[in-house]
Formats: sequence, C-alpha cells, structure tokens
Amino acid sequence: RRGRKRRTGWQVCALRKTPWAESARGGVEGKMADIVTQLQDQVNHINELFFNCAGVLQRDAHPAVTTASGELSDALPEGEGGMDAKQIQEMAASVVAASRSIDALAHSLPEVDMNESAQLARIAALQVENDEVERELQEELLRADAALARVTAAFEATTDRILLSPIPPDNGKPSAPTA
Repeated sequence: RRGRKRRTGWQVCALRKTPWAESARGGVEGKMADIVTQLQDQVNHINELFFNCAGVLQRDAHPAVTTASGELSDALPEGEGGMDAKQIQEMAASVVAASRSIDALAHSLPEVDMNESAQLARIAALQVENDEVERELQEELLRADAALARVTAAFEATTDRILLSPIPPDNGKPSAPTA
C-alpha cells in the first residue's frame, strides 16, 4: 500500500462497477439504467395524470343522475359547467398513452440471460460487495470522527489558552520601543 494514494469512501463507490457508473461508459448496464430511469419518469407521469384526473373529476363533477326508481344512471348530468364526455375521453386517452409508453419501455429492456440460480448468485455477490463498501464507509466515518475530535480538542485548547491568558496592562497593544 505504500506509494498508493488512499481513496475516500465516495471515490471507492465511484470506481465500482454500478449501473449508474456504466451508464456514463455505455454498455448494456448503461442502456438498462437509462431505460429504468425513463420507466421511473413515466410511472411518475402516469401517477400525476391519475391524481390530476381524479382531482378534476371530483372538483367539476355534477351530482349523479338517478332514474325515477332511484337507481344511478350512466348518463352524464346536464347543466352548466362540469365535465363533458369529450374532456373525460381526453383524460382517458392521456392515461392510455402513458400506459402504452410504459409497456414499450418495459419491452425494450434487455433480456436477462441468467437462470434463477445465477441471478440469486449475482444478488449474493452484490450483497457481499455492498457489505464491503459499507464496511469501508464505516471505517472512513470512524477516521473522520477521530479527526474531528482531534481538531475540536486542538481548537478548544487554543481558545482556552488565548481566553485564559492574562491580558497585559497595556490592553495587549505593543509597547513603543524604549531607548
């Protein structure tokens, strides 16, 4: 280890082969990471659409129409304001489009070329790697805490020495040279 520069915890993490590191280099993992990010964005978008559509329907809906016998009717209520069938269809179309986009992205993910036991072995290897990185980060944290304690002690000692030292009678101003 002599002559080698010691890496900090975040540098160790940055050098490991991770999907986000591979993304910068390209490759299958990078492509998959990009697609997964797009999937996350589309899921967030469809959630936003659901919340907005439900909110608009609740805000603008008229009371339900009932028949003479008291049963609910499928007919849209007539009247001023409210939602019309065209607006509801437009909202439904936007939700369907977002859903299709999610399906297309899911189908564009690369195939996993490992069987179940190979996947479980890969997960176990990744867990071991994660544990190692966690151990390195904990060691780095302990070293940082020790350094902070030393710096704090030095600071306190210096401030105590300065604050507790007697002040010269001339209020600390340098005296004029005497001849």
